Amino acid sequence: MNATFQENFYQLEQQLIHFAQQLFHLEAENERERRNTSRLEENFEQTMEMLSQARKKAAKKNHIWNLTAKNALHAKRVAERKLRELMEKYEMEVIHSTELTNNMEILKSTVQQLKLKLEEKERLCNDSKRRLAIHSKATSLAYRQIQETNNRAVELLKENEKLHSQFVDVHSQLINTQEVHNIIEAEMNRVKWENAKHCEELQKIKELIEVEIASLIEIVEQNRISLAQKGDTIDMLICANFEIKKRIRRVEIAKKDLEEAFDSTKAVLLSQHQELQVYETNWKIQERKIGLIKLQQHGFIANQTTLLKKQTEKLEQIVRHSIYRIVEFRNQIVCMLENIN
Repeated sequence: MNATFQENFYQLEQQLIHFAQQLFHLEAENERERRNTSRLEENFEQTMEMLSQARKKAAKKNHIWNLTAKNALHAKRVAERKLRELMEKYEMEVIHSTELTNNMEILKSTVQQLKLKLEEKERLCNDSKRRLAIHSKATSLAYRQIQETNNRAVELLKENEKLHSQFVDVHSQLINTQEVHNIIEAEMNRVKWENAKHCEELQKIKELIEVEIASLIEIVEQNRISLAQKGDTIDMLICANFEIKKRIRRVEIAKKDLEEAFDSTKAVLLSQHQELQVYETNWKIQERKIGLIKLQQHGFIANQTTLLKKQTEKLEQIVRHSIYRIVEFRNQIVCMLENIN
């Protein structure tokens, strides 16, 4: 999630840089268009001044007026053609504004050439008096065309205002994008803080797990040692049980020997009733002793076997409890990791 968020933040940052570059280009183009428009207005004002000066001198130099009007009309047509070309290029592609600067330079050179031609035509104006009426009409036409040019300049100013309003909109969008960027940066800082906090918690949990695992390993080692000791005890009890069984066999062999001796002496004892009673009494006492010995031996074996079973069951319970604790602790760790994720 952190990587996806960083990738989205990087894309937003690249878009912001792209918008800033576009805004910079728009501002530069708007400034160039504004300078070009001011240059056109200055040229129109210079042309109007030239026409006004020519009209003031019309009383004395009508031939100069006619020639000036003709040259001004020609210059106006050239300027109008260049302006139309520049406007078409401006509407089609803003990035070609460098061509407009070149055209303005051409217009300046054309005006300079017209001034030079005007000085040359002043010497030849004596032959153009009869064309005064025609050139007066041409002058009025040129004036109307100049008015149209002024109207066109007003339209250009309106379009410039539209471009300025678009620039303001783009600037407001840029401000909104900056606010979104700030919000995203704050959210990213919060996520980093939570991530650091989770890392600290994971470190603490890891330490607790290591301590618990060490204690469990120690308990398992103790249980293993206890099992080994119990195994040794079981082996000792098995050996003792084997010895007791050997003793029981010996007692049984002795009993058989006594029975054989009793059978061999039974005939003699029949003649001696008193001796027989004494022998029977001794025999009963001997049997009771042997029974008591057997009972004591069987009781000791049973007690040892019961005690061994109890100890074995208790040890198995301890081992099971340790295993259950390990499994339960592992499940708790898995749940904690899932919750953290």
